Amino acid sequence: MNVHCGTRLDRYPLGHLERGRDLIWFDGPLLVEYRNKETNDPYLHLWCDCDDLVNRWLVFRTTETSLLRYLHTAQLTLRDIMVHTPDGIVYLLDIDDEFCTHSTFFLPCGDIPPEYLPGPKSFFNPNLRPERHHKDDPYYLLLNGPLHADDTFLLVRQFHQAVGLTEYLRTASGDREEHIFSRYLRGSGWTWHTFYNKVLGKLPVQNRPMLEGVHYLSPGFLRWRLNKETANLVGRAVHAVHAGNMDNARRSISTWLEQFAVCRTEIQTDNEDKMDADVACLEHINWVWQQVGVDSTKLYALTNNDLYQVAEITKNYMTRLRQLATHVSSGVLEFLYVKEIGEQSLHGVDLASQSKQPIGFRCEEDCEGNKVFPTQPA
Repeated sequence: MNVHCGTRLDRYPLGHLERGRDLIWFDGPLLVEYRNKETNDPYLHLWCDCDDLVNRWLVFRTTETSLLRYLHTAQLTLRDIMVHTPDGIVYLLDIDDEFCTHSTFFLPCGDIPPEYLPGPKSFFNPNLRPERHHKDDPYYLLLNGPLHADDTFLLVRQFHQAVGLTEYLRTASGDREEHIFSRYLRGSGWTWHTFYNKVLGKLPVQNRPMLEGVHYLSPGFLRWRLNKETANLVGRAVHAVHAGNMDNARRSISTWLEQFAVCRTEIQTDNEDKMDADVACLEHINWVWQQVGVDSTKLYALTNNDLYQVAEITKNYMTRLRQLATHVSSGVLEFLYVKEIGEQSLHGVDLASQSKQPIGFRCEEDCEGNKVFPTQPA
C-alpha cells in the first residue's frame, strides 16, 4: 500500500457525513455515497487499496448534477468527477474491519497516485449496483440553462400530463370511461387541462407522477417520483419528435381532423354516420402510441371506437411532446438515460463481464453507429 500520500491529519474532518447508498458492489462495497447532514452535498467513498490491517478509501465531494450525469448518462466517468471535485482535494482514510480510522491524509487532486485513479472508461454500470439501493431512486430531468419560472411551470405541467396519460393508458383495463373520454371537439386549453386532471385522478396514488423538488441553479434539475419505465418511454418519444421522426404522423392526423371538421362541424349522437377513417391516419395513430408502449386498441375501447376522439387525444398528446421537444432543441432540457457501456474498469479491473443490458432511454444505431429511431409510417 502506498505510504507516501499527501499530508497526514490528526483527525478526519468529515466525520459528520451520513452513509447513503452503495453505488458499486463487487464482492463488497467499492463505491459508496455519503451526504453532508447540513448541506446535503454528496461525497463519494471509493475503495482504492488495502493491506493486512486496513482498507483504504478515497473520499471526495462532488455536485448533484455531476453525480446524476455519472449515474444516468455516459457523459462523465468516475475519473472525471474525481479529478474535477469542487474542492480540488481528496481525502484518504485507512479503516480497519471494526470501522476504526487508523490514519487520514489529504492531497490535491493532481497528486492522486496513478494506481488510485479509476480507469479512463470508468463509466457507471448499473448492474454492479445492489438492487435494494436503487429501486426507489427518484427520476431526474436535467435543466442545462436559465429558465424563467413561468417556463419551468409549463415544462413541469407538460411532462406531468404526458407521463400521466401514458401511465394511465399503459395500465387501464380498457373499459369505457365516459366521464374522462368525453367529446372534446377542439376544446380550449382549459378543457384539455381538465381532461388531464381527470386522467391523473384515475391513477392509483402510488402510480401518479409527482414532482418532489426543483433545483434552479444552472445546471439544475427536476426530481420526480414516478414510473421510470413510463418516463423513459416519454423521453424517447420526445427525442423522436426532436429528431423530426413524428412529423408525418402529426401532419396526417391534423389533416384528417381538418377534413372531418369540414364534413361534420358538430357531432350530435354516437350513432350518427361518421366520416370514413383514413388508413394513413389510423396507421399513424397506432404508430405514435407504439412509441410509448401503449396498445392503441385500448384507447379505441375507452372512446367507444370513436376515431375523432382518438385522433384529437393523440394530436393533443403529440402537442405535449412537441412542447417538451422545443426545450430539448434549445439545450435547456435533458432526459437522463443509461447508455449501454461496452467496457468499464476500476483500477484496471475489467467489470464488463458482469454487466447485462441496462434498461433506460435508448435509441437504435445503424451499421455506421449513427443514432436512429424506429421508423414511422410513410
